[in-house]
Amino acid sequence: MPNSAGTEPDFSLADIPPNPPVYFAEQALLGGLLLDPHRIKALGPLGPDHFASAIHRAIFAAMAALPAPSPDLHAKEPVWITAVLTHARPHARGLTPSYLHALAGACPDPAHAPAYARMVRSDHARRTVLMHAGLLVQAATDRGLPDPATVTLSRADALATLLDQLASSFPSHPDPSLHDTPWTEGLIPHAL
Repeated sequence: MPNSAGTEPDFSLADIPPNPPVYFAEQALLGGLLLDPHRIKALGPLGPDHFASAIHRAIFAAMAALPAPSPDLHAKEPVWITAVLTHARPHARGLTPSYLHALAGACPDPAHAPAYARMVRSDHARRTVLMHAGLLVQAATDRGLPDPATVTLSRADALATLLDQLASSFPSHPDPSLHDTPWTEGLIPHAL
């Protein structure tokens, strides 16, 4: 729709893309940790840089830096939420106590925190692969590079290294029957 001057289209809230699904996994994970701070020990390798949202990175960094309160104190007083808020606020503009309470409400069961952490790690891996693939495409198509072959091969090596690291970070499918499936004759054409 044109604006009042009739030259440019107006943008509405409908023009804002929805949050990606990982945003909700991040919220549920952080909410689970606000409800049960000791679960942070069971998350496996996870750091603030795994989070797509800057505010969630700041909140997780605060949680990782602060000692968890005793379960008895945590059940009686909001010391954990207050400490996380105080520690994260300088790094997350606009962070409010109500947002932390909303995070706690976003987690149906804190026991699911490790599953949410795997979702966050998986999305971080996806974003990292996309970034490296974009750099490879850029190198392969940029005619202005002084030595395009060397740069392209270097970026391809970086992507291959990343994929090797990710392959060791994410286990293969847990169903052993998938690994024991025999190849049937004629399934793969004989090209040679």
